[in-house]
Amino acid sequence: MDTAVDLVFTDYLLNNYSDWTGGAPAADYLPQMEHFIQHLLEKISTASGSLVVGDWSQMTTVNSFCINWAMSSGDAPEIFCLADFAADNDEGACGAVVNFAPPIALDTEDGTLDASLIVQTGGPATGSEFPVGDTDVTFTATDSHGNETSCTFVVTINDAEAPVAVCQAVTVTLDASGSASIDASALRRRLY
Repeated sequence: MDTAVDLVFTDYLLNNYSDWTGGAPAADYLPQMEHFIQHLLEKISTASGSLVVGDWSQMTTVNSFCINWAMSSGDAPEIFCLADFAADNDEGACGAVVNFAPPIALDTEDGTLDASLIVQTGGPATGSEFPVGDTDVTFTATDSHGNETSCTFVVTINDAEAPVAVCQAVTVTLDASGSASIDASALRRRLY
């Protein structure tokens, strides 16, 4: 093998490097063993400045070489959150109890991720009271390689309840000059 080429080994492709006969190689190759490090330890040896690649019964010798290492942990999973939604406040409350389904997540290597790998990382939990206004709810999915991705949806609680005026009778006594004062705390009442 006198032509300079790059051979790339990964843990997830189906190209067999023993099918390569020289010339332009395939994009990458699957090691003959289970994982690249195992393959490196069991199938590649260095001796007298040359690198031996392949099955011991059909060895190919590379006279000069350079090994570049790159760790690839696959793609991050895709996570699918609910669309933003709105609800009206519960009667007599400044918020509403909201229930929602958790998102699902798919990964190219792991398939559909187990629910235990999808955790809520922001916002009130389902079944909680959400305040009037906008509240972000965030979930994060983690695949078997530790890759993470998140999604967020917004829960909007509308104040749809009309206010209720609470009337109160107050007696004000005027002094000799016709002036009066009143303590504001005497007028404070809760409005619904």
